[in-house]
Amino acid sequence: MPKLPVVSSSDIVRVLEKLGYSFVHQRGSHIKMVKETDNKRHMIIIPLRKEQTRPTLNNILNDIANHNDITKEDLVALFR
Repeated sequence: MPKLPVVSSSDIVRVLEKLGYSFVHQRGSHIKMVKETDNKRHMIIIPLRKEQTRPTLNNILNDIANHNDITKEDLVALFR
């Protein structure tokens, strides 16, 4: 696994929109995004930060990869 890039919450939102997620709402310092396919609904919460911490980014990437049948390496490539 390559080193995780330094990304902001807006970078994550941009990649999620490319993968078919849509903005639901924002409450305080968190954004809720959802993707609905074939009677399945995947919701993800993104903390609003200029720079995501590596453990938080790792958890977000793992969650997205597991629900979208994409490798974590391919997700990291979308940020570059």
